[in-house]
Amino acid sequence: MIIIFDTNIWISDLALASNVGSAVRFYLREQKGRIGLPEVVKLETEFHLRTTLADHIEGIRSSHRQLLAVFGRLKEVVLPTEEEVEKLISKVFSNLGVEIQEYPFTVESAKASLIRAVRKLPPSDKNQQFKDGVLWEDCLAMLKTEHVFLVTEDKAFYKNRDPKLGLADELAKDVSSAANEFRIFPSLRDLLSQIGTGVKIDPASLMDAYMNIHGDKMRDKAGKHSFTLSGEPKVTIDVFVTEKPSYLYVTFTIELPCADATTEGRTGARILARGEGTYDAEGKRFIELANRGEQLLYQLPDGTEKKLENIVLVVGSAVIGHRTVEHSVRHKV
Repeated sequence: MIIIFDTNIWISDLALASNVGSAVRFYLREQKGRIGLPEVVKLETEFHLRTTLADHIEGIRSSHRQLLAVFGRLKEVVLPTEEEVEKLISKVFSNLGVEIQEYPFTVESAKASLIRAVRKLPPSDKNQQFKDGVLWEDCLAMLKTEHVFLVTEDKAFYKNRDPKLGLADELAKDVSSAANEFRIFPSLRDLLSQIGTGVKIDPASLMDAYMNIHGDKMRDKAGKHSFTLSGEPKVTIDVFVTEKPSYLYVTFTIELPCADATTEGRTGARILARGEGTYDAEGKRFIELANRGEQLLYQLPDGTEKKLENIVLVVGSAVIGHRTVEHSVRHKV
């Protein structure tokens, strides 16, 4: 499978460095997919990045000159040089952590695009977009060997120029008899909503890893109040992508059922443990699982609910400490 991002996607999603871009990169790594990079898209993206950065630099330089004229003396502003800008642009497509297949500009694609422009066929039917025509021909060439997903905001590719209506009729004819699947999406979010992220973390593996680290503490907490851990735990996991395509940030809650070790008739006892950590999707392992507090909840025979809570205070990655809070709630029985 190859996913092709049009120039507008590379620019608007910060070369896939945005949050949703990170999710897409993670999906590609998990599915062994690749990014298709037609040369026309690469050249146009580099041009726009170069122009945008140059405009920002000149804007800051101009503003600094105006402020200097007013204040008479200011600290020097250090801005990127042309060499530094070019070095940055040269690495835009190489620092993604995902395999990229470049597709060179060919005479065949150029001729086919020119014909589309002359005949006023999508995606070159309105303003003779030569580049869009070349991009489409490159998509058709890649489609001969594997599935192709195109992500573009350009309305020229859509029926009646409306992304909600799907692919333009003329383009749909081009792919109707293809041996492989072709799909088009107007944004990265639309892409993810259809394909998901491929994220699958086994709750049992998280439970085992957490108890290996914090199990003694959980058993001690239960025992301190005359309970024992008993029953099948429940695990709830929220997963977030990170700037590293193979790493996931996870937050979780583990519910550990408890049994009353006394004859006091306490019921509904459970420990709710909250935590967070990092999951290495390639190695299928948790790098760290930190405890972020836990609650022991149970009910007395008269209906009183008891809650004993440890609160862990965190600033950045530093754990400052914790305190115990006792809280009671009464309700009708």
